[in-house]
Amino acid sequence: MEGVESFFGKRENYQDAFLFEAYSMVHGRVPTGLQNWEMAQQIVEVLGDENWVPADVARECIYCIVHHVTYPDKETKQSVTLMAEEAARSVFPELAGINEVHIDQIERAYQARKEEDKNNSTS
Repeated sequence: MEGVESFFGKRENYQDAFLFEAYSMVHGRVPTGLQNWEMAQQIVEVLGDENWVPADVARECIYCIVHHVTYPDKETKQSVTLMAEEAARSVFPELAGINEVHIDQIERAYQARKEEDKNNSTS
């Protein structure tokens, strides 16, 4: 991820770096000229499949898709967000048994994972 971080440079763009990384993994090239919503739209369908995108990167992308990406219209936002909510069941084990995952559940699972990672790194 080092190259992606240096490409984006600033900390406030860090979430976007995961979309960039996942897009590069899926398409085998960098996403030149694409906006975040376009990258999200083109990768969201494979985020639950570790053959395409590792779970740790997919979790970051899903969180970014539902919380940070700005979409051009309501229909695109709804379509991409619904696919992200579906993929969340595969990459957040605690959401696997939920029929309809919602943004607030992704938020809780994501924050719990971050806290767990933080605790593990200080142990």
